[in-house]
Amino acid sequence: MLFKRDPVPFLTGAKGTFYAHGVTGIDYMEYNGSHTAYFCGVSDEGESIGRLVFEKIPKDISKIDSIPIISPGSKGDFDDKLVFDPAAVSVDGKVYLYYSGVGFGEDRIGLAISNDGYQFEKHKGPILVGRAPEIVYKAGVFHLFYVLDNEMGGYNIHHAQSTDGIHFDPLPEPAIRAEEGFWDGLTVVTSRIVFYNGYYYCFYAGGDKTKDEPTGFGVCRSTDLIKWEKSREVLLALGEKGTFDDSAMWIPDVAIIDGVAHMWYEGAYNDENGKCVSCLGYACADVGEIERLFRK
Repeated sequence: MLFKRDPVPFLTGAKGTFYAHGVTGIDYMEYNGSHTAYFCGVSDEGESIGRLVFEKIPKDISKIDSIPIISPGSKGDFDDKLVFDPAAVSVDGKVYLYYSGVGFGEDRIGLAISNDGYQFEKHKGPILVGRAPEIVYKAGVFHLFYVLDNEMGGYNIHHAQSTDGIHFDPLPEPAIRAEEGFWDGLTVVTSRIVFYNGYYYCFYAGGDKTKDEPTGFGVCRSTDLIKWEKSREVLLALGEKGTFDDSAMWIPDVAIIDGVAHMWYEGAYNDENGKCVSCLGYACADVGEIERLFRK
């Protein structure tokens, strides 16, 4: 595998916290001079979104807020059961945080906005139908990537655009498709995008067996966020049996720093009772090796 994993997860569930039963997706960003990450926690109350701060990249955590920053909505809201899959971007000093909401009606994407990266106010109502958002801001335009069902029973990654971060216009065709005959032949899901050396690199989870239990991570790249060139390589696959990520893996969130691609991701295993448990893993790669995947 191109990415080398740390065999031990760097964040797991902790009794008495909002992530008592597990830790799911993560989204890293530099904000006001700090290494901030938003992540999801699972407890008896459901799934909610919290915040942590790295003391040092990639795994040294200095602070985890004791309470969630975004929780499920009131009964009857589109997100009254679960909020997860955080994707954040800073624009003009504000943090726009998009998330998957599960509750009344079909799965939809919500938005919460903050002036300090900590206290968030939800936008009333959902933004779009879909789930697993990723957000990029470029030249006055918000580019939202998210998943919808495809004709094969999996997911494709779609793209919508907005000038205010609230009202989005979906593009007519998927941005990145599952392709039959390849390792991601059924589903592509949970994308994360980073800009480096003139290209946007989209890291995603995928597989050819089940809709939402991905077995590996792949990468595409683009110069304009519209046309994507896909590598056929699997960057990281499921861990060996008995490891923390031997069942499924999602949300390959990447930051490129000093020539190293740091990846934080959700890995899952089944406990002794057969229950799926998630935690956060870490892997890294030489960014030059990623660039070489696209050289003819």
